[in-house]
Amino acid sequence: MTMKRVVLRRLKLTEAQVTKQCIDFLIAEGWRCIRLNSGLFQRPGGKVRVRIGEPGMPDYVCFLGDQYFFLEFKGANGRLRENQAKWIRQAVADRLNVTICAGLDELRDRLAGRITHDENFS
Repeated sequence: MTMKRVVLRRLKLTEAQVTKQCIDFLIAEGWRCIRLNSGLFQRPGGKVRVRIGEPGMPDYVCFLGDQYFFLEFKGANGRLRENQAKWIRQAVADRLNVTICAGLDELRDRLAGRITHDENFS
């Protein structure tokens, strides 16, 4: 009888898949996750654009009791845009809790250390 070799490959999830998986996990753990939208928006049929939020602002802010952190998601090969890196640098300088997440395992590790801030954002 011939044995077949099984090779497990790590799946490369899209940013949307990473986001859904992580937010579902956080909610199941009791965290409240608020989506932070930013950008230029206009009403359907309207001509005037309105800026919402700050350029580079992270995707979510998450709360559990008196704990919180800002959360930016990136896919497998995602990179921060310059305005995102600038926002995060300022937040870290202001001693805010910020993390960047590319997957659920990474998020769990950061939660185990009770997220303080992310210095690996460039």
